[in-house]
Amino acid sequence: MARILLAALLLPAVTGKVLAEEISDLRWLPGDDPVFAITASPDMPFTTEVLDNGYRLRIAFPDASLARNIRDIGESGIVRGVFPYETDSPDRANFDVLLKTQGGLKIVPLEGGFEVAVLERGQQPVADASTNASAPSESLAGQAAPPAASMNDLERSVLAEIDHAQKETVADTSNSDRTRVVLQPRESDTETETETESVAATKDASQTAQVDAVEQQPVAQADAVEQQSASVAIAAADEAPPPSFEVQLPTTSNEVPEPPRVAADADTVTREQVTNAQQAISGNAGIEESVPVPAPAPAPEVVEAPAMPVSGDVAGARLEAITYSELPGGRLQVNFNLVDGDIEPGVFRTNQPPRIVIDFFGTANGVLDAIQRVGFGALESIVTAETDDRTRVILNLVAPVDYEQRRVGDDIVVVMESPNMRQVSGASNARQRPAFQSVGQPNDLEFAVADIDFRRTPEGGGTITVRMTSPEIGVDVHEEAGEIVIDFPGVDLPAELEKRLDVVDFATPVQTVDTFFTGAGARMIISPVGQYSYSSYQVGETLTVQVSPMAEDDDQREPDEFGYSGERLSFNFQRISVRAALQVIADFTGLNFVTSDSVTGDLSLRLQDVPWDQALDTILQVKGLAKRQKGNVVWVAPAEEIAAKERQALEAQSQVYELEPLVSELIQINYAKANEIANILKSVRAIDTGYEQSLFGSVTISEIETDSNSLLSSRGSVTVDARTNTLLVQDTRGKIREVRKLIAQLDRPVRQVLIETRIVEANDDFSRNIGARLGFTRVTENARFPGASDSNIGTVIGSASLEDNDLVRSGGSVGDRAGVSVDLSADGQGGQSAASYAFTLAKAGAGFSHLIDLEISALEAEGTGKVIANPRLLTTDQNQARIEQGQERVFTTSVLGEGSVVTKKAVLGLTVTPQITPDDRLVLDVFVTKDSFAAADDTTINTKQIRTKVLLDNGETVVIGGIYEQSQSESTTKVPLLGDIPLLGALFRKRNKFDNRTELLIFLTPRILDPALTVN
Repeated sequence: MARILLAALLLPAVTGKVLAEEISDLRWLPGDDPVFAITASPDMPFTTEVLDNGYRLRIAFPDASLARNIRDIGESGIVRGVFPYETDSPDRANFDVLLKTQGGLKIVPLEGGFEVAVLERGQQPVADASTNASAPSESLAGQAAPPAASMNDLERSVLAEIDHAQKETVADTSNSDRTRVVLQPRESDTETETETESVAATKDASQTAQVDAVEQQPVAQADAVEQQSASVAIAAADEAPPPSFEVQLPTTSNEVPEPPRVAADADTVTREQVTNAQQAISGNAGIEESVPVPAPAPAPEVVEAPAMPVSGDVAGARLEAITYSELPGGRLQVNFNLVDGDIEPGVFRTNQPPRIVIDFFGTANGVLDAIQRVGFGALESIVTAETDDRTRVILNLVAPVDYEQRRVGDDIVVVMESPNMRQVSGASNARQRPAFQSVGQPNDLEFAVADIDFRRTPEGGGTITVRMTSPEIGVDVHEEAGEIVIDFPGVDLPAELEKRLDVVDFATPVQTVDTFFTGAGARMIISPVGQYSYSSYQVGETLTVQVSPMAEDDDQREPDEFGYSGERLSFNFQRISVRAALQVIADFTGLNFVTSDSVTGDLSLRLQDVPWDQALDTILQVKGLAKRQKGNVVWVAPAEEIAAKERQALEAQSQVYELEPLVSELIQINYAKANEIANILKSVRAIDTGYEQSLFGSVTISEIETDSNSLLSSRGSVTVDARTNTLLVQDTRGKIREVRKLIAQLDRPVRQVLIETRIVEANDDFSRNIGARLGFTRVTENARFPGASDSNIGTVIGSASLEDNDLVRSGGSVGDRAGVSVDLSADGQGGQSAASYAFTLAKAGAGFSHLIDLEISALEAEGTGKVIANPRLLTTDQNQARIEQGQERVFTTSVLGEGSVVTKKAVLGLTVTPQITPDDRLVLDVFVTKDSFAAADDTTINTKQIRTKVLLDNGETVVIGGIYEQSQSESTTKVPLLGDIPLLGALFRKRNKFDNRTELLIFLTPRILDPALTVN
């Protein structure tokens, strides 16, 4: 029964989903000081981190996303740049501030966003007279800050670290025993005397606290302690910088680990002293003058902390040059030339925006160009920057791609895959992986995986439990290419656990669990199917990963006959305002509605059990309104107003395009022909989403999104270099980016088809011939037969019909006999004569004798034959392949006395054109011809043809027949009248009988070749 939404109940629907807020802009504010603005809701929560020893500061906004037009901002003052990006986890946006020197941030929430000031270490924040004095400013953690006017760096650090440690202890009770505060004195550059300095509390409680990033401080968060504003007396040198405090908390971050610190003696700073310092802070609140407090215990002996551990010798290491080279298949190789150092860099990547970041620790920067434009494959540009302890290289990508890092001599080599290889294989070409992959052999590592277990939950999910040998093992769980990847860096894997768990029969989203050793540690890959969600947590030595199936989303409902797919609701309103009706739909759907001021009026409506999107369209049509939706935000305004604003936006965009400078880029074409791609760029002016068109027989456009109505602007041009198969495109930077996206869709390797054919030609022949020869001879003289006396020799007189036959005469010589009267002997077959039986009948009389010669012949032939040919054809998708076998004869013709030579073919030919369907089936267009010459010297050709189209599965065999030929004949040759006499007439007849059959069969077996298949 459909839910009925009454007019009196205007309660928001519980969607159970937190919608991510969008950060729309990032820009520098005018002025000499490095101050930038973040345009977003000022109520958004945020956290901060100090990384890279204070040379990189991070502002993190959970449950937030970045607008598409947000870009990096460059250098200003001590800032090298501000880099926004989204992490692998959705709905989280980070802003990394890269500094030239150690510094801190002052974050003030204002109407419409945040104002962030970047301050050098030790620089005091200046109170802003324009800020409301009654509202305290926001510190780095977004909380109210304590008075800071008279605080030095040490006191502010103490407050921040104590509060940060308290919050971390509450947030992570399971690891509370690992949370501690360690006092880390810092060595002074010059020897100074230690004095006791008294610090008074600040007078103005509305000023913003500042936290300066100090050396070797991996986490610094200015979460000020509430209602604490006083001073702490700390003994320190006048010229020397104050000592730093470090909070050591358990972490599973992917950041490069900070160098080990040598803490002061445990008796120097105890938890009791921290408590006393907190009480002193709270007890001295409001004191305006400096109040001396007892000096702390003498500082312990300072032990120099070791340097950051890196692989190899980094003394004098230098990144000399960065070069790149193109590889086959659209891949790209980037070489980092290192001098005087064996560095093992730290590498990580981000998906939004797509980047690969490489840190060379303890390495100087010798690259001349800070920004290198590449524009090939997946790589757009290379950005190089140097800090005090490292050189960072950022590879800006067109799209997230897989990469491989390895060392070649003194160089570091990064090979990136082509952005097109992710969709080469089609729908069924999922990534195949062996049961396990061993990249290296496990070393003698301190930690190891002890056990792996899988269980099915009652809700139909899967739970993977990994038991380890130590709770100190750090685990990285992330999603990559639709799979859940778990890395255990520096963790050994026993041989009995290096295997695949096939859990398909458990009926969970998890299909397989692969565990193997990679050389850098153990890795587990969980392969799920369908829609799923996963979570992971670690308690002590046990890591638990839960993969649960997801229910069908409302957005995936099947649309009805009118095209609506929303959840159904009911309305019954009398004279309700349009705004209130829109609010009801907003509460029901959980969408964000922005209504124009010009939307007014009332309406009455009664809608019973209709989709909510149909109800919205009905309200808009009745009141002449229109909507535009982007993400989960719906803008409602009069149709004329929306059309006018869109027209203005298009005109403004057109003006910007006309004034934007032109740039030129070379784009390498790998699989297609450059001139055909150029023709597409010149001819296509607009491409609708979902339109499919075949281009040069091997490429299909499925969906191309562009930000404008054409691929090239009116000022753009494209030139083809046929020698290198390269395009030279000249246009605005935005248009070239769209052209690169289009080429990435078109320039893909074409799938190949192997067609195995078997041509069988079978024949069955039968023939039978029966005949006789009959002759009459009269001898008028005595003749001598074998064994007779000489007196028997006489003259032989033959019959009227003559045939060369022999008669034995005296002396053994061979003479001519008169001949035969009837010659109807059987014909030979295939060069073989018919078998015969002959005899002579003689009758002697007075003066003469009569001789009758009779010969009976017969031949019967029967045979079967089979001719088999097995050719194989390899062709690409939608390209024709042909094979033929036969004869080609030369004939001489004469026209008007002029002779010429012509050739004619009579062949058995097979032509096949394959087409691969999206579900990896094949459509074969087959054309078979069987031609033969009518006679040896005749130009006439007998032709037989078959043309058909069949649909086959991959590897299925089809038989094509029908070219069947049978010839039968039966003939009788006889002497008139005599041949019709019963029995005796057989001597005067010859009978021939033929029955020949021939059949042609063609077997076709197409197979789709996997492009990832390699043959050793």
